[in-house]
Amino acid sequence: MIGAALGAGDNTAETTRAAAPIVTTIRPTTTTPPAPVYDIPAQHNIAPEVTVTEKKCYGSAGCNFEYELRIVATAPATFDPAKRYRVAVALDEGTSWERLHSLTVTGTKAAVITGRVSSDTSTTPIATIQSITPL
Repeated sequence: MIGAALGAGDNTAETTRAAAPIVTTIRPTTTTPPAPVYDIPAQHNIAPEVTVTEKKCYGSAGCNFEYELRIVATAPATFDPAKRYRVAVALDEGTSWERLHSLTVTGTKAAVITGRVSSDTSTTPIATIQSITPL
């Protein structure tokens, strides 16, 4: 009775198997910094600035002005250094001595233009932005 001897009786030992170890792989996390967010030049965050470098007046005939024209930030703004914008600026718009200038803005840099204008007044020329165009 081979079968009875092997499977019967109190001599049967239970076989216990050890559980396989749990392996947890921890992958390093890489955090990509968020892409920078840039402002776009607009009339609410830039303005033209005129600096008169020389002024010669001739009584009622008016004055000759030499000036520098630049674009300045009027609010905290960060412009994309990889993009360029053309800012068209009118000097003394609507007068017979009106001048139209085009300045380029790139990142934190803006062109400075020098020029001359004759007017029939001694009032410092006034600059206004006409348009802002991406290049």
